Amino acid sequence: MAEIWEIMSSPGRVKILQVIARNGPLNITRIARLTGLNYNVVHAHIRFLTEAGVLECYTLGKSRICDYSNSKLARAIKEFLISV
Repeated sequence: MAEIWEIMSSPGRVKILQVIARNGPLNITRIARLTGLNYNVVHAHIRFLTEAGVLECYTLGKSRICDYSNSKLARAIKEFLISV
């Protein structure tokens, strides 16, 4: 599992986490639009955040939906980002 500083060290990852914290579960295309990041960049960050245990993704129809996992670290990050 990644350390908190690894997760929060990328401005792109922080943008993605903020967007999901504020908007709830989203598909990767919507995350890319809301963050202004390239789809492939978002996809790579999502993969990292999923492997770190912060996000969980599931398939709904043709879309891949991402949301915070239920881990202690994920809950702490989400609460922090909602409050700032």
